[in-house]
Amino acid sequence: MGTGLGCMEDTDKFLTAIYESNEEIISPTQFIQSTHNSVASQIAIMLGCNNYNFTYVHRGFSFESALFDALLQFEEDESVKNILLGGIDEITPNYLSITGRLRQWKPNEYSQLSLLANHLRGSLPGEGAAFFMLGNQLRLHTYAQLRAVGMLYKPADESEITRYITQFLASQELDIQDIDLVLLGLNGNTELDKVYYRVRDLLFKHNHLGYFKHLCGEYKTATAFGMWLAAQILHKQRVPEAVKLEPFQTKKINDILIYNNYSNINHSLLLLRNV
Repeated sequence: MGTGLGCMEDTDKFLTAIYESNEEIISPTQFIQSTHNSVASQIAIMLGCNNYNFTYVHRGFSFESALFDALLQFEEDESVKNILLGGIDEITPNYLSITGRLRQWKPNEYSQLSLLANHLRGSLPGEGAAFFMLGNQLRLHTYAQLRAVGMLYKPADESEITRYITQFLASQELDIQDIDLVLLGLNGNTELDKVYYRVRDLLFKHNHLGYFKHLCGEYKTATAFGMWLAAQILHKQRVPEAVKLEPFQTKKINDILIYNNYSNINHSLLLLRNV
């Protein structure tokens, strides 16, 4: 499991209860439910699963860290057959109020589909939960193959990002022209989005481009939604018009690269292939 903020609503309730009780004794239930690993723990209890259970809380790398761990489990232990992987984050009124004062979000009076056309400061607040069943073998209902995951922390400039992406693809014996679709984590924040556009001009000039955060909003594990979207596209062999950055037509989609940037600190890459 990967989560940036954990169960925010239960955390709010716990802190509010402390304040309202003047810091006297309160029920520990809300505290127990507010811990970041409570979702993974409750799922394991419901399934009766006593195996490896881990939650990563690494800000913009939370989901990617969990995904990387899952790949390591498959490589290091041949007995591992199936892994349930999830990325979750939620927003609450208190969280929106605090981050809104910092002018992180755009005003509500606009359409999500026109996110990139709105040049006001801020992005779109989001939340979501995406889960994946990973396996070590191709099955009848397999949607896609996860080739690799990469993480780059605080790159100095766009040139370092492009070098990293090129090396990342080379490690999978691919060139940038082999990628049929690049999904970018554009979020409407002009200061952050300009990094995507510069990388596009340096590396993705001849690739089909799409984006996804106008559909889910910005949050620390939004890459999980991007991975779900990429798996759906590969499985159905169709790119929704709402996802395309610019109009294009493609006959066959074999490889999709997801490039996400969280606060220009956590830069991550996911590579998926058709099966």
